[in-house]
Amino acid sequence: MKKLGEQNKTSRNKKSLRKAAQLCAQIRRALEFIVPDALASSAFDVIVMDVQPAPNTGHFLVLLAPTSPLDNIDQQELEQELLHRSGVIRTAIAQSIRRRKVPTITFRIMPQ
Repeated sequence: MKKLGEQNKTSRNKKSLRKAAQLCAQIRRALEFIVPDALASSAFDVIVMDVQPAPNTGHFLVLLAPTSPLDNIDQQELEQELLHRSGVIRTAIAQSIRRRKVPTITFRIMPQ
């Protein structure tokens, strides 16, 4: 039988995991519109595959997949473009998720 303190800790942990999952889903939905807009002036087109807390909800890892195959040079250019546009992307995320502190974001391009 669990002690009262252990039950509270378990329920808090479940709640924080649920909240993190909700925030990931919220950010992913926002990024599905924000990233294509941010890359509109470039030759790149990507799909948001996943958003994960890395290591917590103060920082997120965004997994992207290009819609067409990229060689190493193109992938580096895409990463630079995303890095260059990350401020605009974070600002748009802040407007859509309504949080006091906007999480930092790291982009990772998934191999094809």
